[in-house]
Amino acid sequence: MQYRISGSGPVLIFVPGLDGTGELFYRQERELAKHFMVVTCSLRDSGDFTYKDLIQDLADLITKLDKGTVTLCGESFGGTISLQFALAHPKLLEKLVIINSFPYFRNRALFITGILLLEFIPYKFIQLSRVAAVHLGLLAEDMAIEERERFISITTKIPKLAVVRRMDLIRRYDIRNKLGEITMPTLFLAARRDRLQNSVLEAEFMVGQVSNAKVKILENMGHIPLPSPKCSLLEIFREMDFLPYLRQHFLLP
Repeated sequence: MQYRISGSGPVLIFVPGLDGTGELFYRQERELAKHFMVVTCSLRDSGDFTYKDLIQDLADLITKLDKGTVTLCGESFGGTISLQFALAHPKLLEKLVIINSFPYFRNRALFITGILLLEFIPYKFIQLSRVAAVHLGLLAEDMAIEERERFISITTKIPKLAVVRRMDLIRRYDIRNKLGEITMPTLFLAARRDRLQNSVLEAEFMVGQVSNAKVKILENMGHIPLPSPKCSLLEIFREMDFLPYLRQHFLLP
């Protein structure tokens, strides 16, 4: 697993969504690195990988860092990896942050259609359609043009086969009956304007299953909130009193 490290302090590992690059974490990474050792991952983008492979990549990374337990933060597809990692390796985690993710993707027809499109339509046309994605509830409606262009630039570089494989993994993913086994403190973040899925519904379901969990609704955000200047994980952590380390050492009491 490729990764980059910014800052120092308690370890926070970010697991990216379907893009797999970690590049969309740039704004949060800069802010969080003032208080954490931020480890931003890039997921495998070749081969016939499985969830088990991706989970093992994370376990190997944490072992290599040798910093003790970590806070794991997963967005969307990265959230599905992070939830399963919490089930497989609970002793490696201090806390868990899940952003716009789900225990089961309800709209299976959407993913089957997406896989078929990727397999049979020239990829350049799929990439061009990403320009319209900013109008489909993926990004905040008031995001600056330059931020949207950066999003499009990053997502159009994603290898086709990696996207197909990740979507196929999601299509067969279902951990609804295992959520009760997650015991570490968990924070679910859900965007109110997410049109790709009903993230609020999913988060409210999961917080009802995970015993030590909180939920925060992002009122004016879409499915991909982290590039928005109006989204600050650092401020959310403080507001939700999720990481007391911040309150004790850096921020207001």
